[in-house]
Amino acid sequence: GTEAGTPTSPGTISGTLEINADWSKKGEAAYEISMPIGGGIRMSSRGTFSFKVLFATLVASFSEEIALDPDCRPETFALQIDAPLGIGSRRVEGEIREEVVHLDYGDQESVIRLGEGFPLVLGTFSTYALIPLLFDTLAAVDAVDFEVIVLFARRDGEAAGKDGDATLRVERSGKARIDLGPGELLVDRYLLTSRLGESELLAKGDEFLALLVAGGGGTLIAYRSDYFPGGIELPHLDAPSP
Repeated sequence: GTEAGTPTSPGTISGTLEINADWSKKGEAAYEISMPIGGGIRMSSRGTFSFKVLFATLVASFSEEIALDPDCRPETFALQIDAPLGIGSRRVEGEIREEVVHLDYGDQESVIRLGEGFPLVLGTFSTYALIPLLFDTLAAVDAVDFEVIVLFARRDGEAAGKDGDATLRVERSGKARIDLGPGELLVDRYLLTSRLGESELLAKGDEFLALLVAGGGGTLIAYRSDYFPGGIELPHLDAPSP
C-alpha cells in the first residue's frame, strides 16, 4: 500500500458545512480535526440531515468520531444516527486490528480484510474533510488509491463494505476559481473516482472547501458555510434559472 509521509504539524482545523441537494438545503454539520503533538489525527463531527419517509420529511441528528494513528491509518471510528420514531436510527463502531476491519452494528458484526489501498473511513460529508489533509500527508504524489470503509450500512442489512468493494481514487485536477463577489479565490481541485461514479473536491492546501456530486440523480453540494455564509458560487456548476 501507500506509505505515509510526515504527518501535518500539530494544530486544529474546524469548520461548518451546509449540504444542498438540487439547490435545496438538506443538512448541516460542524466538525473539528485535531492533530496532537504525539501524532495521529482525531476528528469529531455533529450535525443534522433531512430525509423523506412517505409524505413526511424527518430530521435526523448524528455524531461521529474517527481516530487515526501517527501513520494516518484509521484506528477506531463510530457513527451514531438518531431519527424520529427510530426510523433510520443506527450506531456503528469499528476498529482496525492487524489489517482487519471489525465493525459492530449492535445487532450484527462484520469483518473486512484490507487490501492494497490506503484505508480511509467515510461516513457523513464531514469525513471528506480528511481527504485533502491525508493527500497532503501521504507523500507528494498526483494520485492516491484509498480503500474506503463505509460507515453507512446498506438498507438491505448487508455490511458497510466488502473485501475490495470500495476503492476511491483521488487525483489532482488542476485549479478552480470560486467567485467571491468582489473577487475570486483560486483553489485546488481533486477528482474522486469510485464504482459509483465521479465527484469533485475543492480545497485550499490541506483544508476542505467543497464536495460536488453531479449526475443522473441530480446535483449535491457540501460546502464550508463558515467561509461562504451566503452560499458558494461555482462558475462551472451554475444553479438553474427560476
